[in-house]
Amino acid sequence: MARIELQQVSKRFGAFEAVGPLDLVAEDGEFVVLLGPSGCGKTTTMRMIAGLDDASGGKVLFDGRDMAGIPPADRDIAMVFQSYALYPNLTVFENIRFPLKMRKMDRKAQEGAVRAAAEKVGLADQLSKRPSALSGGQKQRVALARAIVREPCLFLMDEPLSNLDARLRLSTRAHIRHLTRELGVTTIYVTHDQAEAMTLADRIVVMQKGRIVQTGTPREIYERPANAFVAGFIGSPAMNLMRGRIRAGVFRGEDVQIEGLEAEDGEVILGFRAEEAQVLSEHMGFTGCEIGAPLYALEQLGDAVMVLVPAGGAMVSVKAERSFEALPGDRIRIVVPPDACHVFDAQTGRRRDRTAPSQSWGF
Repeated sequence: MARIELQQVSKRFGAFEAVGPLDLVAEDGEFVVLLGPSGCGKTTTMRMIAGLDDASGGKVLFDGRDMAGIPPADRDIAMVFQSYALYPNLTVFENIRFPLKMRKMDRKAQEGAVRAAAEKVGLADQLSKRPSALSGGQKQRVALARAIVREPCLFLMDEPLSNLDARLRLSTRAHIRHLTRELGVTTIYVTHDQAEAMTLADRIVVMQKGRIVQTGTPREIYERPANAFVAGFIGSPAMNLMRGRIRAGVFRGEDVQIEGLEAEDGEVILGFRAEEAQVLSEHMGFTGCEIGAPLYALEQLGDAVMVLVPAGGAMVSVKAERSFEALPGDRIRIVVPPDACHVFDAQTGRRRDRTAPSQSWGF
């Protein structure tokens, strides 16, 4: 196992600084997810950790040892990629065994290690097959077993589930989290999928334009995003973000008014999550904290209905009871509790601290 530390690490391509400088620590045995949109620098950061790319500045440390000049083969790492990178002419057994064969491990020891790794990923009965006979999920588990069998100090995983369908992503994601917990190996995982990050990570590192914008546990990042970018990136659906102005504790925007906010006056972005608001019934009087807008669409979720209305210059999503019915164009009223609101600066996007009012909304 290893403690991985990046100290002011950067990567430049000519005059363009693609990454950094950034500081990051993955503690021994920790599962850290680098999360962000395409082009944010997360894969480049992983490649510098692996030694596949040289850092333009700063240090990459494994247990305090500077990795400058240390080739990937000597860093005791195992990588799992989006592409399975399996040898089509070799059986599952031979694919898993390949790194041990390169190390010239004793043949009997190889066989025992391969079977143990295959057992961990549920492939003990598939060892004689070739990759062409396997499903996508099984191929990815072969790649996982090949990484496990090396017993490395660090797992690096770059978008390993991107080629799988939704059902296989769920099951393979569970395999990955169970295995890394069981093995206790430090893991750095790259993805653009916030659902993967939220379910897998001990800590999430959110990246934007080559910089780290927030680091924290999944709960910390979900409940207290550092800026509007993080708020709009994390969550399914993402946090609703509406533009407007706060004056004397009242936010007003297009078709929205929310009272009881303790925040400085000025132009802001106000956010709330779909599950934290409630569609009002017709007979309720004005609450002082609501959106009133025509229904744009209803999305059936099975256990609930997602109500979409335009407000505050955005398309706002709110979860309603599955029995809720309305037609496009019908006037919809949505109450937004002030203590569920997040306030961000309209210019910088940074979070503004606010104090929740004492009023209780009871839902």
